[in-house]
Amino acid sequence: MTNLEKWTFALILMLSYTGISVANLGKAMVTPFHLIMGLFIAYGFMVSNKERNTVFGSLVILMAYVLLVNILQYPSIRYTSILYTIIYMIEFMILYNLLRRCKISVITLAFEIIIYTYLANLFLGLVFDTIGLKNDLILRFICVHYEEGESHGGRPMGFSTEPSYSSYILAVAFLCHSHLRNHTMDKKALKLFIKLILCIVFSKSAYGFVFVSVLILDWVIHFYKKGDLLLKNIYPFIISIALLGMSIVMQTSENESIVRISKFSAALFDTSVTGRKKMEALNRADGSAFARVGPTYMLFNIDPKYKINFWLGEGAGAAGGFLAKFLVGILVDEGRDSLDVGIIPAWAFDYGIIGTILLLIFLINCFHNLPFPFWLLFFLILPNANINTQLIWYNIICYLFVSIAKARQTIPKAETNLPNVET
Repeated sequence: MTNLEKWTFALILMLSYTGISVANLGKAMVTPFHLIMGLFIAYGFMVSNKERNTVFGSLVILMAYVLLVNILQYPSIRYTSILYTIIYMIEFMILYNLLRRCKISVITLAFEIIIYTYLANLFLGLVFDTIGLKNDLILRFICVHYEEGESHGGRPMGFSTEPSYSSYILAVAFLCHSHLRNHTMDKKALKLFIKLILCIVFSKSAYGFVFVSVLILDWVIHFYKKGDLLLKNIYPFIISIALLGMSIVMQTSENESIVRISKFSAALFDTSVTGRKKMEALNRADGSAFARVGPTYMLFNIDPKYKINFWLGEGAGAAGGFLAKFLVGILVDEGRDSLDVGIIPAWAFDYGIIGTILLLIFLINCFHNLPFPFWLLFFLILPNANINTQLIWYNIICYLFVSIAKARQTIPKAETNLPNVET
């Protein structure tokens, strides 16, 4: 590895550790990623060279729009929220230029290490929870989620802040790893998939099973496209059997994760209740799942009496304050100052329809050449990840590298550098 590749490897690895904090900046965590990025910027100034860097045009436009909206909404804006957004965008630009100079093997190794280290962390979290070991220092790095008042039966979170986020980080790593290796079905791929399944089992994440189904769909689509006529003809039967088996398991299993999915699905497809009552029923069935979809549904079915500028947006941080009052009695108790929600609806509320279009253009540029499973997996996390969360930028960066690699039409086995792709 070159020095730049070592820095990139470390940054990608640390970018996946979203729940580990070395310090705090207001309410935000200064994660190891930010620390290493700061060190790299200092290193870059010391050993700077005249290599040409590329400006990510759609991101520059998006950044300018963010600043414009907040100038127009001054002074009713959250300055820390703007600062976090700009910092992540600048870090993205730096990492983008590093990725363009990396060999594919460096990034595939990073994805493997992400899965290995999460597996070790989740396993230790499960062991410590089982034996009742609760040490504040240990729990800062081997994170376990406990419900209020519980001392056992926690859910390991790995290096993330939620079990479902942990599962998502690993699913993204496996999906990108599969495409960078052209879906090579060998012992390495099989072992990595088994480790991924173990991670999700250890984390007890119901959402993790959904992510795994997307990964399986990705492999099915790949081999379907390459398969002969007989294989293509039997695929519908394979999928039908898989769906039937999943349905039977969900209806009969007593596994906590599967039971949660079943209860939420039953409430979701219950046609006897609608509107706010349906939201309350979903919240009773599974508050965690409701928190992912409820705010978006309710915001986009809002009463016209609320004067919201859906074109330009209400400025940074406006969604959190509004939704904390709007969802009183359903998702939050009265007196809550702010509510953290995902890009949808937070970004749409803060930066409006125009901002949402600009964000979509940026994402299309990042995800160019990527097939449907990438988009499906990404949309599954949107209700969870805000623009100021490291999780969303980890996702975008990982996808971007695969997109750049696919720009060659095929991913060669030779250890060649990625091309300088203008965006």
